[in-house]
Amino acid sequence: MTSYFGRMYQARYLSGIVAGMTTETNEIGYVAAMPNNEVNRGINAFTLGVKSVNPDAKVYVEWTDSWDDAEKEKEAVNKILSETKADILTYHQNQHNVAEIADSMGICSIGYNKAIDGLSEKYLTAAVWNWESLYYQIIREFMLGKANSVDHHWYGITDSEVIGLSEYSPLVSPETKTAVENAKSKFTYGNYIFSGEIYDNEGNLRCEEGEMISDDVLLTRMDWYVDGVVVSE
Repeated sequence: MTSYFGRMYQARYLSGIVAGMTTETNEIGYVAAMPNNEVNRGINAFTLGVKSVNPDAKVYVEWTDSWDDAEKEKEAVNKILSETKADILTYHQNQHNVAEIADSMGICSIGYNKAIDGLSEKYLTAAVWNWESLYYQIIREFMLGKANSVDHHWYGITDSEVIGLSEYSPLVSPETKTAVENAKSKFTYGNYIFSGEIYDNEGNLRCEEGEMISDDVLLTRMDWYVDGVVVSE
């Protein structure tokens, strides 16, 4: 069998740039289902994006222990807002409850999975999937007998349109859009995000200057958080 996946962490990184350049309090909330490799990878990439443009910012993570529980997500939002000065919220959940809650409270948000309609300008953008852009290629490889040419297909933002950012809110400044495009252009040079000097949130050096964290680590051993992540106890 062959698996197909997208490097969503790249879109997370770009959305982190949007958050880092938009926040006025330097505190951002992140509601997440559970600490597995994919979720942790997204939190870390988002935070690296935030700190690439705003080194003083912090990302506060609250777990719900569920992929889809509106009440727990609301509780997580309330907890973040009661304990921090977060003025932007994002999430890794199946539904868009966090964005809708944030919008009802007049707080900026960054979505996930797909863009949603009906929210205000406070909905800045979203890290989105677009699998339709890959279906032709996947089926074509299968018909040509090439589907199993590799064990795992992991498409980046420059390989296809399977991941990216949705349209921006008018609140996203031209300077922020330029910063996103400049960062995106560097993805063509390899694993730009998880490379160079990276410390975790306990002060340990996880990646040295001139090094790059491997795909194997990103996929299967992302059990730590970068500097700037504050995980709820």
